Amino acid sequence: MIDYGFKEELVLDWISVRKDRKATNTKTALKRFVKQVELSGEDINEVLGVCIDKSWRSFNASWLKSIDRF
Repeated sequence: MIDYGFKEELVLDWISVRKDRKATNTKTALKRFVKQVELSGEDINEVLGVCIDKSWRSFNASWLKSIDRF
C-alpha cells in the first residue's frame, strides 16, 4: 500500500483496525480496497483515514455518500 502512495502511518493504523476486526490481510483484499478507493475519486489517504476513523475493515466507494465527512 505504501508503494501505491498511502502514508505509512495510515497503513499501519488500518492494518491494526483490520486485525482487531478479524479481517485477513490478503492480496485480494488489498486489490479490492484499492479498486474501491480509485472508484471514489477522492484522495487515497483521506479515504484511508475515514476507514480508520470509522473502524471499517473494508471499503466501498458508495459508502462515502452516506457520511458527513464527504
